[in-house]
Amino acid sequence: MESILLYLIDHFLDLMDINLTASIVILFVLCIRHFLKRAPKIFSYALWGIVLLRLLVPISIESPMSFVP
Repeated sequence: MESILLYLIDHFLDLMDINLTASIVILFVLCIRHFLKRAPKIFSYALWGIVLLRLLVPISIESPMSFVP
């Protein structure tokens, strides 16, 4: 029973990490869209595609130089 609980806690923390990084990406996209108001809509769609990809692909690439430790 304890091992199941530890397994769930471990994956919950991974999910929270993915959501935190996705939230940072969403804030970044919102800031960039503010400056790209006159640009073609394809750029806006591409930015939101990056957010969608981040939310759908639960793989994190770790690096020693990261904004989120």
